[in-house]
Amino acid sequence: NFRPDYDKKPDEPIHSMELAVQGCTPTAYLKSPKKPWGWWEKKTLETLRTKPALECREVIEHPVLVYTLWNGPVVSSMYEGFHDFLSLFEAVLTLKWDFKDVEVLATNLLSANDNFYPLFEAFRRSFAGRGIRHGHEWYKNGTCFRRIALPPSPGLSTLTVNGGRSGQTSCRAPVIRASATFIRGLFPELQQQPQVGTKAAGCGLVLLHRDSGPRTVESYGIVSQVNAMLTTRALAGYNASVFDPRGAPLSRALGVMAKAAVLFGVHGAGLMHVLFLREGSALLELFCADRSRSNGHYRTIAAMIGVSYSFREATACSGFPKGSIAEAVLSIIPKGASLSCGRRL
Repeated sequence: NFRPDYDKKPDEPIHSMELAVQGCTPTAYLKSPKKPWGWWEKKTLETLRTKPALECREVIEHPVLVYTLWNGPVVSSMYEGFHDFLSLFEAVLTLKWDFKDVEVLATNLLSANDNFYPLFEAFRRSFAGRGIRHGHEWYKNGTCFRRIALPPSPGLSTLTVNGGRSGQTSCRAPVIRASATFIRGLFPELQQQPQVGTKAAGCGLVLLHRDSGPRTVESYGIVSQVNAMLTTRALAGYNASVFDPRGAPLSRALGVMAKAAVLFGVHGAGLMHVLFLREGSALLELFCADRSRSNGHYRTIAAMIGVSYSFREATACSGFPKGSIAEAVLSIIPKGASLSCGRRL
């Protein structure tokens, strides 16, 4: 039951959930028995308390996740949005619940705004069985639950633990690869598309487009340089292209990433598409303007999923020497047989 009586019962036990990251050594912070709560776990727990003898006007038999979106209320960022997805994904796996039987109450999600980031389609499909309640659809007072859980803040997720945002993580995290595989499996239409004339796997060199703010480059000019170099170096089987994820269905992004050997672009939330590259692919991250290489978000993710990582840095995004980005892209094309251009999907 949802009761704002934290101050009256400060000694009530609080049940928490911890997840191990395979191959990583826990930091002193994680080993400490007095770990502080994230700010919104505390906020939510202050209003979510249990009472031994409740008058249950309604009993919810199926499992329920109560969650506050990091990227709420409109799910507009791929980076924060995937952290939200991962927190729910890890919670369901840890609790050994069945996705199709789980209902989610997203406490700060607005139903009135339909301009969701494409990633939200993965949320919808994952919990299509019971659905997702929005912020104005809280359960009525007197509602009791057989199984209810509060997943941890995404700020405590596998992607950020052990210095993840500064790029200090170097171990694999199978749960990250599993989550990406799970998302791909939500789109059976990808498997049903005709293969005749389909571009071979491993031939795509994909530049993720940004067209606003100080962190922008001449995407189409850079891609033209890459394609020109491919031709002169007898690498014509490969092809560079620009992918703009804004407004594109998630299924389209998944298809593009599945065929890519290299993903490259300026640091930003869109680089979260690296999750959907195949193992052995490569990521080239460009740092410029207000972001430096101290932002290790995607270096961490690449290490976790088995994607090679490299970067280039300039003070201004217009300051990369002409042809240097194209040269860098060609230098990291994977050489492994399983990723060689020409292998059919």
